[in-house]
Amino acid sequence: MLTIMREYCIQEGFTLQKLKNEKTRYTQKCTNLGCTWKIHCSVLVDRTTWMVKAHSGRHICGRPDQNRMATAP
Repeated sequence: MLTIMREYCIQEGFTLQKLKNEKTRYTQKCTNLGCTWKIHCSVLVDRTTWMVKAHSGRHICGRPDQNRMATAP
């Protein structure tokens, strides 16, 4: 799940802050001030598949000059 979210953030051009990151639950929010976007995911019974349980609407923040989630030069 972490790899998928990292790639999505790089593609869309925003960064996330971890709120809860456990083996079975995953919650993050946007780091931009004033943005209320948040996502919560949890693992299914098969212990492999993740499901988005809740997200708070559409993410509308602009792209930052530098994305700290993109580590390649």
